[in-house]
Amino acid sequence: MLKLMQKMALQLYVAAERGASPSSGVSGIGDSTISDGGAGESELGGDLREDLGGNSELGSRGRRIEEILKELRPTAIHVEDISYQHAGHSGVAVSDGETHFN
Repeated sequence: MLKLMQKMALQLYVAAERGASPSSGVSGIGDSTISDGGAGESELGGDLREDLGGNSELGSRGRRIEEILKELRPTAIHVEDISYQHAGHSGVAVSDGETHFN
């Protein structure tokens, strides 16, 4: 499973670098054998829907990271911008302030 996720992550990264949409040309996404029983919710209950909801705290880079991670079909996802903890680091000045994520 880990190898499959690594392969899909690499394909998404390459597609993003080429400027293509993340789902174009990426095979294997949606071929998962994990089923939610047709109920539309994961076995974790409503956590998935809550975690996949829009995060208004994220800037443009954080939203792009979250969208690419969603292509991997996670059971839960939460992208947290912790750039404020690294405010003195070089590189912050050349970006829009989004440099570190969990």
